[in-house]
Amino acid sequence: MIDVTGWDNQIALVIAAVACITDLKCRKIPNWLTFSAMIAGIGYHLIADISRWSFPLLGIGLGLALLLVPFIAGGMGAGDVKLLMALGAFVGPQSLLWLFLYAGVAGGIFSLIYMACRLGFIGMVIRVKMTIESLWNREQRMMLQTITAEGKLQIPYGVAVFAGTLVELVIR
Repeated sequence: MIDVTGWDNQIALVIAAVACITDLKCRKIPNWLTFSAMIAGIGYHLIADISRWSFPLLGIGLGLALLLVPFIAGGMGAGDVKLLMALGAFVGPQSLLWLFLYAGVAGGIFSLIYMACRLGFIGMVIRVKMTIESLWNREQRMMLQTITAEGKLQIPYGVAVFAGTLVELVIR
């Protein structure tokens, strides 16, 4: 039998890097990457240690659970959800949770940088202020929805997921 233990982190990093590149170039994370990675993650863990057969399935399920609501709300693409599921197949639920949190922080930082570049610093501050106020002010929420419908600021979240993957694997 071939010893494959210890490759899961490197494979996850390669998957995240490919997703990052395709998301930057095409603004899409391809199904061939995500679905094949999920299948490969399950196969990898069955070969590495069959007693941990549920490890990749729990990772896939958690990846879906973490991004399903943001996807339904329209703040996330389906490719982002499938990417997190694919990474969960390799790193498992515990690391995936940390990866998700780091990706969220990275996504927030990237969003601020993107807004500052696109709207200018003052425009970014106004947009962030409006977003925060919209949490409790219905009128502000309606105004923000009008603004975002006209000029929606979208960042390729695959970049944030790659950053989160890199941070999680370096820290762990």
